[in-house]
Amino acid sequence: MKWQGWLSIALLALFMVTLFLPRLDISGESYVGMAEEVNEHVQEMAEQDGDDVVSPGAVSAAAAAADEFGADKTRADRVEEYDENIDKALDTHSMSNLFFGKWALTVDDTLYFDGAEFVPDQKIEDSGVQSVFKMAGIFLYIPVLSAIVLIVLCILNKRANGLLLLLLGAMTGAAELFWQFVMPGMIWSKIDGYVRSFTSISNEILYSDGLGSYTISSMITHFTSWGRAVTLIFALLFIVLGILFMTALKQRYAGSFRQEMPEFAFPGEDAGAAVPPAGAFGSVPRSNSDSITMPMPGNASALQMPPQGTPSAGFGMPPAGGAALENKMGAGMAARAGVVQCTAGQFKGSTFDIRPGEEFIIGRDPKFCQLILEYPKISRKHCGIKFDAGSGNYFVRDYSTNGTRLSTGGKVSSMNYQEVLPGTALYLATEKETFLLE
Repeated sequence: MKWQGWLSIALLALFMVTLFLPRLDISGESYVGMAEEVNEHVQEMAEQDGDDVVSPGAVSAAAAAADEFGADKTRADRVEEYDENIDKALDTHSMSNLFFGKWALTVDDTLYFDGAEFVPDQKIEDSGVQSVFKMAGIFLYIPVLSAIVLIVLCILNKRANGLLLLLLGAMTGAAELFWQFVMPGMIWSKIDGYVRSFTSISNEILYSDGLGSYTISSMITHFTSWGRAVTLIFALLFIVLGILFMTALKQRYAGSFRQEMPEFAFPGEDAGAAVPPAGAFGSVPRSNSDSITMPMPGNASALQMPPQGTPSAGFGMPPAGGAALENKMGAGMAARAGVVQCTAGQFKGSTFDIRPGEEFIIGRDPKFCQLILEYPKISRKHCGIKFDAGSGNYFVRDYSTNGTRLSTGGKVSSMNYQEVLPGTALYLATEKETFLLE
């Protein structure tokens, strides 16, 4: 697994820890701060828009509350009184993401609204606000459950998935935006007509246009603890990493090749002849106009391969009878390589050389493959290709779940190597990943 995969797993594991961080901190100080903000907001609205938006009764109530909070003793009394009420109603002032999510999903008939005075003969439990809390609980747990799935996928595929990281970050950010900007309005739409007032926030203020939802939003803001900020940081981090993993830090080639390969005898060759290990020559993508220098076995010098399709003196082509011509290059002997071209898919336009005796394996797992594809339907080890310089033909074997098809019809065998003529195209799983045997 490359470093992108390990980094993704580490960050996803840390993200799961946010479940245990505090999300809400309900205290008298927080509540009084919220009440002060709401009353100040009412006074600012009255100064800007006059009586057209805020009623004179709401302005008077806001001014009276501001005067009340202006006295240090009165404010301190309010904070102490509110803390005592919380101690009676709740087991704890602080709620972790895990605790709040569990409460939101299981809330039924026991509801507690901080400092609320309810309308007589109306039960808040009949308002249907429980459905809003359950939705909030679902939005809170989905990103964490998705992180667990991503960790499993990283381990199984041995690589990071930039797109899924990006989606996880976007999902987490959307859940937090819902919490802050959508949920207050949904809560107020349910409890409107059930709540008469809140402590230090009068009925006239609460039922002025838009101020009920503003009060709930301010309450959520003041009760929110630092654990939510950490969650937002992770959301941003996942979005940035997801984009980078799909662009600048995109994983392309395997970091290591197979070191062992069973003996394979081509037609007309000695089955006991030594087979070079896979990756001894390397499989290098190139364009048709490039020239590639590759080391040859048993020869310290290098062979300069001419551009694809260009005639070159000294390179023999097998005659129709099947006997290969000798190709003398200095003191060494060299056989021509097979060429595989990607005509559709991730590496469209690239070509890959296959030396005689080398198996060129395509798939998603760097542990087994020389060419790494990202298409989800490609297996970890999808198919292997060998080239016989004597006949000029290819030998292909399928290792996959979704299969490898031939442009001439039929599927590639998974039991043994199947001889395939040059000019045949291989479809890996679907035609989205197509390779032409030249």
